[in-house]
Amino acid sequence: MSLACVTHATILLFRVPAGNPPEAFAPPRPGGPLRGPGKVGERGGAVEIPATANPHHARRRVHFMVSLYGAAKAVVAPATRMMWPVKAEGAHHVPRRGGLILAANHLALIDPLFIGVACPRPVRFIAKQELFDEGTLPRRTFARVLRGLGQLSVDRRPGQSAQEAMDNSLEVLERGEVFGIFPEGTRSPDGRLYKGQTGLAWLALTTGVPVVPVALAGTERILPQGRKVPSFNRVGVRFGEPVDLSPWKGRADRAKPRREATDAIMEAIAKLSGQERVARYAASVKAELGQGGPRG
Repeated sequence: MSLACVTHATILLFRVPAGNPPEAFAPPRPGGPLRGPGKVGERGGAVEIPATANPHHARRRVHFMVSLYGAAKAVVAPATRMMWPVKAEGAHHVPRRGGLILAANHLALIDPLFIGVACPRPVRFIAKQELFDEGTLPRRTFARVLRGLGQLSVDRRPGQSAQEAMDNSLEVLERGEVFGIFPEGTRSPDGRLYKGQTGLAWLALTTGVPVVPVALAGTERILPQGRKVPSFNRVGVRFGEPVDLSPWKGRADRAKPRREATDAIMEAIAKLSGQERVARYAASVKAELGQGGPRG
């Protein structure tokens, strides 16, 4: 198999999330479990973590996903490291078991690939529903690979994404798995670190799982806008200590604590990455700049 084929397959296999879908991680609306997309800064009500219908089937599904993920990683990781030397630091900060959120800066569509390669545990991301289309044989094969790897689909139509994203992410964390999220909600338009969406803090404070900050470096140079052939530069992935969210424990239903907890997580990411922080949402800046291309 040619290097070009390996490169294309590698990018395609892990190019799952084009960032988090719009409003996917805004806090839920007040007064009930997950009734549509909330707005950043809005007060949320108590939310019940959905119980797994059949624990035995859920465990079998998780074990199958881990096995398939491991098999895929055994092929993809060496190919990735051959093309893009990966310097991974701080992997010992990733707990060996239990629900966990990886919160990372977002520089390129290929970011999930390098988090998956560097993280010692399988990582679940959210993918747009269009990637699960089974209209043709290649699409059907790709969709089944994504499902086998445990990646999550979400309907990006207005009023749908937040509901699905929250339901899916809560179930993943309840089962003791690792959930990857880009709190900026989209790729940085200029390499700086933008304001995080508060749904991240809501998710962490609601479930009580630890949040490990992750800093990526160099991925934005692999396939910048307008370039068709990827460059093969060094990539850095750095995991930090879990962020202390104890000052906001039990306050997931309040807007101010969510904002403060999210800012604490973003500050931890900034310390790892060395990026300049911007007190604005990346999506707003990209809209003003008129940047096109795929979301994420």
